[in-house]
Amino acid sequence: MLTYGVNVGLPIGNGGFFNFTGEYRDRDFTNRQGYDLRPNYIRPSSTTFDSREASFNRLDFRYGDAKTQDFNFLINMGQPLGSADFYAFFTYGHRDGLSAANFRQQSAATNRDFSAITPGTTPTNANFVGLTPDGYLPKIQSSIDDLSATSGIRADVAGFKGDFSLGFGRNELSYRTENSVNVSFDPGQCRPVAPVRRRAGGSADLRLRR
Repeated sequence: MLTYGVNVGLPIGNGGFFNFTGEYRDRDFTNRQGYDLRPNYIRPSSTTFDSREASFNRLDFRYGDAKTQDFNFLINMGQPLGSADFYAFFTYGHRDGLSAANFRQQSAATNRDFSAITPGTTPTNANFVGLTPDGYLPKIQSSIDDLSATSGIRADVAGFKGDFSLGFGRNELSYRTENSVNVSFDPGQCRPVAPVRRRAGGSADLRLRR
């Protein structure tokens, strides 16, 4: 894992301050899988194996932590305003992740499920086994953004300690499927082969706090 960080603090006016912190982190994936000893290819007969079994890479799965890349920033500041104090802070974080799903064997039934094709489409090497003759390992690519900002004023009001603030926060997650054939899309003139990557979903949340 590689991590870089920076922190800068500066005075502002009479008694105020400004502080900035930034961090970059790059973490590679981990893999604790053992050899996959299952037959990977369709057997020519009940008594023989495909000759490719002898040279097939048996480390085809991936179990462990995802590969991630992070950027994080924080700004914190304050400034006296007569008998009151103004303050504000802002945070932002972004993460890109890449994890692996289960390995799809060449012999898997789903790799030959022709019923998933668009009606009227003939199974070809553009949308089935021909694209992945040895099977394939699908990947899940995620992108996460977290943002928040708050500002306020602290002051004594009629003998009470007052704190008036407004805060905003937003979180967004989106993810894509990579290296996974989507046979439900018909290969055509503008798409010579079935797509191997696509947006798979996401969510977002927005909040305002007073």
